Amino acid sequence: VRKYIKKIDDKNAYCFEYNIGYKKTPYTIDAREKGSLIRFVNHGKDPNLKPISAYLDGKMHIIFRASREVKKDEEFTYDYGPFYWTRREKPI
Repeated sequence: VRKYIKKIDDKNAYCFEYNIGYKKTPYTIDAREKGSLIRFVNHGKDPNLKPISAYLDGKMHIIFRASREVKKDEEFTYDYGPFYWTRREKPI
């Protein structure tokens, strides 16, 4: 099951809804003001990271793990999913 992040706030480019499986969830990610360094990871058409969800200590967490070997000096990337591009120009 692919999990995609859906943009939910037109005024905040960093605010997304994270769906888990087929169910809509109450979880929202807002990395505009703070967060880990993962908030700076770009979209890639051949991504080397994959987001997975984990429930720990009463909170939902998004964990990014390598989906393939990451070469030295290679940028970390992941697939933003189709919802991200509904109001943006798709990358070439």
